[in-house]
Amino acid sequence: MGPNLGALIGAIKPAFDRMSTPADLAHLRDAILANVEQVVNDILVKSAVVKHLAQAGEIQVVGAFYEFSTGGVRFSEPVQLAAEPAAKDASGHK
Repeated sequence: MGPNLGALIGAIKPAFDRMSTPADLAHLRDAILANVEQVVNDILVKSAVVKHLAQAGEIQVVGAFYEFSTGGVRFSEPVQLAAEPAAKDASGHK
């Protein structure tokens, strides 16, 4: 397996590992939805800017996938994040 394919599989594998059904053709839609959810979670973990803007209500983070059989795009519900706690000043007060 080449490095590009390995990187692609490594990025998708966590979604498959979380699935409660087998990752086969009969459960392809479940696998796709699990991967979309994993990508959304990865973005929020890896980007402090996106996470901050989402917590502040300035942006919405939404997963989506293109469905070849219908030609439509399916969107998830926006991710709901708790607001960031207020920062304390040097004296320990909010």
